[in-house]
Amino acid sequence: MNQVGVEAAPSPALRVTTASGTDVSVPMTSFTSAASGSGSGTSRSTTPNPVGTPLIADDPSVLQTPSHAVLYHLCTSSIRDKMIAVGASTRYRQKYLTTVYYKPAVPTNRDE
Repeated sequence: MNQVGVEAAPSPALRVTTASGTDVSVPMTSFTSAASGSGSGTSRSTTPNPVGTPLIADDPSVLQTPSHAVLYHLCTSSIRDKMIAVGASTRYRQKYLTTVYYKPAVPTNRDE
């Protein structure tokens, strides 16, 4: 029953599904009753109502692992044929990719 004494019709459920597929649907009345306050004219507190709002704990085992990572393996070559090479390795799932960057090496003149 509501404040006027009339039985309230059930409100539609708020459909909420977590990343793991857990259905945590809640009727809309529990959220509106927590937000509306007691109606006595007092100021509402800023803390959430523990009765009207459920706590959701998702299963961390279903979270995906990162699919790629830079391994920060940096390698350089000595300057040969006026060229220098720098490489970095990246892991993508079970495979490794090494990217090599080539740059012409201009000799510096130290006589200046």
